[in-house]
Amino acid sequence: MRSDFCIRVLGPVTVERDGEPLDVGGPQARAVLAMLVLRSGRGVSLAELSGVLWDDRPPPSFRAQIHNLISGLRRALPPDLIVTRPPGYHLAAGPGQVDLVEFRGEAAAGRGQLAAGRYTPAAELFRAALALWRGLPCADLPYPAIQAATIGLEEQHVAVLQDRIDADLGLGRGAGLVGELVALTRDHPLDERFRGQLMTALVQAGRVADALAGYRECRRRMIEEVGVEPSARLQDLHQAVLAGTVVPLAGADAAGRAACVVPWQAPPPVPDLVGRADVTRRIFDLVLDAGADVALTGPGGIGKTALMLRVADALRDRFPDGQLYAKLSGTDRTPVPTATVLARFLRALGVPPDEVPPDPEDRAGVFRSMLAARRVLIVLDDVADEAQLRPLLPARGGCRLLATSRRRLDAMEALRTVRLDALPLGPSVDLLRAIAGPSRIDAEPSAATDIARYCGGLPLALRIAGARLAARGGWKVRDMVRCLADARQRLDWLHLGDLDVRASVLGGYGALPREQQRLFRLLAVLDAHEFPVWLTAALTGTQSGAERAVEGLAEAHLVEPAGSGVTGPRYRMHDLVRLLAAELAADFDGPAELRAARHRTFDGWLALAAAADSRLPHWVGADPEPRPRWRPPGELLDAVRADPMGWLDEERTALLDTVRRAADDACARVAWPLAQRLCAYLDLRGLYGEWSQALTSGLRAAEAAGDARGRATMLGLLCLAAASGDDYTGSLAYGERVLAAYAELRGAPGAEPEEPAGADDPNLDHPDVVAHRRRLALARRDGDALAVAFAGARLIHAMRAAWIQGDYLSLFEEVRDGFREGGIPLLEAWALQYVGLVYCRQGRQDEAAQCLARARALVAEAGDAAEMSNTGGDLAAFAVAHGRFDEAAEMAREGLAQAGRANDQWSTGKVLMTLGEIAWARGDHRAAELAYLDALTVWRRLNVPERIGRVRHVLRERFGTRAEEPVGS
Repeated sequence: MRSDFCIRVLGPVTVERDGEPLDVGGPQARAVLAMLVLRSGRGVSLAELSGVLWDDRPPPSFRAQIHNLISGLRRALPPDLIVTRPPGYHLAAGPGQVDLVEFRGEAAAGRGQLAAGRYTPAAELFRAALALWRGLPCADLPYPAIQAATIGLEEQHVAVLQDRIDADLGLGRGAGLVGELVALTRDHPLDERFRGQLMTALVQAGRVADALAGYRECRRRMIEEVGVEPSARLQDLHQAVLAGTVVPLAGADAAGRAACVVPWQAPPPVPDLVGRADVTRRIFDLVLDAGADVALTGPGGIGKTALMLRVADALRDRFPDGQLYAKLSGTDRTPVPTATVLARFLRALGVPPDEVPPDPEDRAGVFRSMLAARRVLIVLDDVADEAQLRPLLPARGGCRLLATSRRRLDAMEALRTVRLDALPLGPSVDLLRAIAGPSRIDAEPSAATDIARYCGGLPLALRIAGARLAARGGWKVRDMVRCLADARQRLDWLHLGDLDVRASVLGGYGALPREQQRLFRLLAVLDAHEFPVWLTAALTGTQSGAERAVEGLAEAHLVEPAGSGVTGPRYRMHDLVRLLAAELAADFDGPAELRAARHRTFDGWLALAAAADSRLPHWVGADPEPRPRWRPPGELLDAVRADPMGWLDEERTALLDTVRRAADDACARVAWPLAQRLCAYLDLRGLYGEWSQALTSGLRAAEAAGDARGRATMLGLLCLAAASGDDYTGSLAYGERVLAAYAELRGAPGAEPEEPAGADDPNLDHPDVVAHRRRLALARRDGDALAVAFAGARLIHAMRAAWIQGDYLSLFEEVRDGFREGGIPLLEAWALQYVGLVYCRQGRQDEAAQCLARARALVAEAGDAAEMSNTGGDLAAFAVAHGRFDEAAEMAREGLAQAGRANDQWSTGKVLMTLGEIAWARGDHRAAELAYLDALTVWRRLNVPERIGRVRHVLRERFGTRAEEPVGS
């Protein structure tokens, strides 16, 4: 087929555009289309279509129904393809748009070449015609009239097959045709043409006695079953064989017998391959342009075999001397020996069994010699390893090799590997549509998407799910979703007949060494799609061998490389593969071993998080915490210390998940310390929602374990997180519990006070820090309490932005006193949050209680203003409220720059609102509106409804702007 659009009736009726199936409607619509194709020479009337669809009992509305079917087809097909003219409807298809037309054209051209004695082009044309057949014509349409109309097509198919065999016999390829003709004469025992062709092929292969015996058997059956002698033509052939006048191999001598054998062993391709266009083009480029041998690698069920057979079928014309095929059973416990494969290939190439060399190396040598002057495609499925494959590689020349393997085959220098990945979501749904039927899938698109997600883009899983739906006409797509939703039974549902996801993955697992099998099982403990390589050492409890073991899993495609991070290589594991690993772990590894492995990973995360956190600036220090019981190697800790924010950004999801999982697993000794170690990072990034969730999980674990220190630490940090997130009420509510929790710790070791920054700390020379120290000194000299407070607070922010781990308490105390004297109660309350928490940790309970009481009173006095301001420590906003516009603008610019460097979206949104207020107060209404629009974009990105509503209110009341939809600056 040469067109980008085609109608296929030589098999199930389908329509394709650019190789992808096109939905043209249900069975009736496809029946109408089939009749248009089958009657393309004279058209189809309404009466004929009525007879096809309803026999002799059409409904009263049959005309309207047929018109609707034709209208639907016209909408789905290219314009002007279906035309109306007497006696009814005609199909005006162009070249290459109908497989039946193409079949007849190729066959006619082939017969012309055959009649002229040009056997090579004749054979190619007949093969091209036969390649269009995909099964019984219109096999999916059980309409008697259509089935009757296709009877003649089967006869045409057999005739073209016989013509192709005649062409191959004319080329002397009889030895390679014997197996095919034996099967054909078995299926058509009284067809004299097939019998004569088999006799000729046997003679060309040097098997004259077999040819004569075949004639005798044919004659006996004809006399017994039909009562007649064979035809004169077959009798003449028999006499020619007896006389020795049938020349083997068109005159070649016996020594060259094998040179004319053309094997075609590769199985037919699957009909519904989708989503592989890019990788197919890449394979074609490698094979045809680069002249490379190609191996498709990937996990079980990823579709390697289906793609390989599709490519092999498409390459038939490029390799006219045939295709050799073998399944090497590389995932079985006993793969097929290479020597056995070589023997099969040599026999397929025409070498008599008694002439196949006994030595494997000799067999490989003969094999390469026989391929040296040919163009043969070697197709190998399920290769075990490089040792099994290497002797089967063809020598340089016109032959190429396609192979599939679960292993990466990295040691094959002359082989180009193409890794297959899971299908994206769209092609996954397309595959379901092709198998289960377009109408069912399109009727429930959301449920179909859920199935695709549960199958993880694994073609084998999608085929099974689609086949289950196709076999159960009464099921809805959502019924299949319900079955797959339970992870414990998902693999059971993904098993149908000889298709089994579990068995497919187990094939790769069974070939692994024991230490790799154990690691594979333990990876299920992680419950994560992607993981860094150091976790494998934590799982196995040893620092040696774990990385080599996971690389072995990667070579077997049970895990896949996923790039590299701060701590080294990363890997990912398919969800269905992880489910099997969990089943195996439950069968082979006891609960105690699995729990120990899981807790080692928790300890590893805590050790690395502590290393990263040790490099971050802290305003209130850290409470004493249990030390991890398992630690990664020192070089990994050093790597994390060298790039703490990079590592925390990279592993944020995993760290937060570990806090929750440790709490669920009653591992309080990790849950709350890890939550504490994430505080500075989450605060710097403005991730207050995630910060509170982590602390809540840590608190739950500490309370369940009766861990007083952990409980007090989590409550104190929840108080701080609420204040940082502008939740004054929540912060003070936690404050009450903080006092009680730390009171229980009287006599327990207190937190280590932070060491003031040393005089040689290079960060003290940071320009921003130096400038703010100068401003604070000037404010102190002038005796301006509010200036002192603002300068001190700005210095605190500048020190943290410069990553100075110094004594913040004395500065917070000075800031607290300055805001009290300067009359900004909410900023005083903001400072009291930090001062009070440090007092609690230092055991200064009375002073902490005074801070809490003062903060509560300040917020109560502010009333609704406290809830409405929601500015927290946004100093610039309060400077605006007190008329200090220049200072406010300067602080806002500083805050925006610091928030940008830290990727702190929360602080960015707050500062943008403040910039809007500054511009409004100065009368620059356009700049104010733009600042608020930018703030609205940030709050929408963070999904903060209260902030979104407040900004929209300001835009509507001040500027008349209705920002109902997301707005960009």
